[in-house]
Order: sequence, then C-alpha cells, then structure tokens
Amino acid sequence: MRNRTTAVPLAGVVLAVGLLLSSGCTAPASIPSAASSPTASASTSATIPTPATGKIALGYYAGDDPIVYKSVTSFTSSINAVSAARFEINDKGEVTGTLPNSELLPFDKAHNIRTYAGVYDSAGNGFDGKLAHTAMVTNKDKMIASLVTLAKDGGYDGLNLDFEALDVADRDAYTAFVTALATKLHAEGLTLVLSVPAKPADDKTDDWSYPFDYAAIGKVADLLQLMTYDQNGPDWSDPGPVAGADWVESCLAYATSVVDPSKLLMGLGAYGYDWDLTAHKKTGTYPSSFVAWTKFSDWLTVPGAVEHWNDTSLSPSVTYTLKGHKHEAWFENTKSIQAKTSFVPKYKLAGFAMYAMGQEDASFWQAATAGAGS
Repeated sequence: MRNRTTAVPLAGVVLAVGLLLSSGCTAPASIPSAASSPTASASTSATIPTPATGKIALGYYAGDDPIVYKSVTSFTSSINAVSAARFEINDKGEVTGTLPNSELLPFDKAHNIRTYAGVYDSAGNGFDGKLAHTAMVTNKDKMIASLVTLAKDGGYDGLNLDFEALDVADRDAYTAFVTALATKLHAEGLTLVLSVPAKPADDKTDDWSYPFDYAAIGKVADLLQLMTYDQNGPDWSDPGPVAGADWVESCLAYATSVVDPSKLLMGLGAYGYDWDLTAHKKTGTYPSSFVAWTKFSDWLTVPGAVEHWNDTSLSPSVTYTLKGHKHEAWFENTKSIQAKTSFVPKYKLAGFAMYAMGQEDASFWQAATAGAGS
C-alpha cells in the first residue's frame, strides 16, 4: 500500500472528522487484453491446497489486537492461507520480529491453513528502498540464509516477501535476489510468495512498480500477490476508488499476459479512505484517514450523508459534512467485492489475498467467496 509511514497497521486510528475506527492500515498495499498464458515454471514447490472454491484465499495477519486472531479462528471455512506479516529486516542481514500470538501456527496447522512468514523491507520506519538494497546486494547471502532459517525453523510453510519502495536501478537486483531465495526455499520444500505493486503495464516512468519484473519473478516464485488496492488514497491523490474494478481488471489483464495465471493472487482491501475536501482547500493537502470494513457505517450514518455508486469502477462512495468540513469517502461493500472477485475465475487466477484480517466481518468473506467461486 502506498501510505507508507510504517510497516504494520496501526490500531485505534481516529479520523480528523472525529469518527473512531477499530484499526488503521498504513502498510501493505494501487487496458490491454489478456494474452495467452506463459508455461508454468518447473521450479515451484509442492501443490498448494485450495478451499471449497478450488482457489486460494489468503488473509494478512498484520495487527496485534486479539481481534486479528479471532478473525482467523472465526473464518476458517473461508480461508486456507495466512501471511503472518510480522517480520522486518535490519542492515546486518538479519530478520527481526515475532508473532504476537503463539497459538496462530498450531491453530493453522490443525485446520489445514498454510502459514507464511511475512517479511517487510522495514526496520520500524516504513518501507525502505535503501535497506532493501542492502539486503539484496550487500548482505545477499546472509539475508537469504536468515529468511530460509525463519521459515524452516519457525515451522512456516514458506515466506511472503513484501519489499517495496525499491529503487528503479534495483530491478535486476530484486529479480536476482528472489531467484536465489526461491532456490533455497524450494530445496527445503518451502513456498515463496511475493507481494508486488499492481500495474496495468511495465512502465519505466512508474518508479513504484517498475522495479518488479513480473515476467522474470513470475518464473521463480510460487505465487505473486498483486496488490490491487490503493489505486487512490488521501496521501497521494484526489478522491477516488481504493480499487476500482476497471483498474483492477486492467492490472490483471497485464499480469496474466506475462505470468501464468495459476500463480497470481488478486489483492482485496477491507478498508476505505476519507478525503477532507475543506481541509484540502485551505492547506492543499488531505489529512490521512482510514476506516475498516466493519466501520463503514460510521460514514453512512452521519446526518445528511449521501451514498453513491460508480458504474465504471463498481465502487461505492459517500459525501457528508461534519463539523463544517465537507468529506468524500470511498470504500468497499459486498457488491464491489463480489464484482472484483469474479475476476478470479474469469482470469483463471490462483485465488485472492485480503488486507487485513480483523478489519472485516462475515459479510466480506461471503461476498469474496461468492465471487471467486462463480
């Protein structure tokens, strides 16, 4: 996600408009026709089990609040993979961090849920391209050994590597790093999942997404988790969909033209963003604000609030005025989630991944499952 102030979600975020939110999200995230799919690489590890829909449904375990673990235990019929996004790296080639809940791994194993150790290129201060360079180049061998040890000794099924904010000049270095990492993990029977920015084209002018060579990394990784969210956000754009269906499909069309679709996970965000239009008019910036799926009603119940639906992006939004400030907020609902997950069977994707557990309720999973199984 592009709101890159820290590598893990913050809890208890309060909107400037005074709406109390249950949890925040400041980390991990965003039309050609689909061409024929490349042949699957022979380097992949063991077959990944799928749920009743025949697709992977991965949830991100990214917060410390007990509600996150409760989400895992409550929706076991809807998920079959969890990324424990709890780990960071340092400039010495070491992995830092621990799971906040020791019950997660035993529970997942007992319920046939694969668990990946999620690792960020952060040392507590958000995604850091310079730190990533140190890991991928300066400390390459030690970093790879540390990552493999984390996955193997920690009892995980593999790794979910989420390196972001990379320098464009490190495109080849990233490819070389994940290629070597995949080889080491596969030798141990472990899986490599890569979280990568979504993009509708391999555009050299897009310094956020260009460092990720889909065609090359798609040959060595077991799964690419496309971060098809954060198309717009208060910190970097005017009001707009968090993940418009038209934009998501353009990203999927490109990705499936260069990577075997059976290796691709579409990203879903269980959150929305609020733009303070009055503050922007006064200061030229939008105060950053986030709301979880379970708190969308906070916007809709403001007196005078008007809900809207965009027929192009298939996204809901709401306009309202509070404390003299005009706001425009974009979010998701069951209709928008089901519209996007219908791309999973359409493009023959491996499945989908959602960010982040603890921010949703049963209605989210019902919509996602309905769409992915269509």
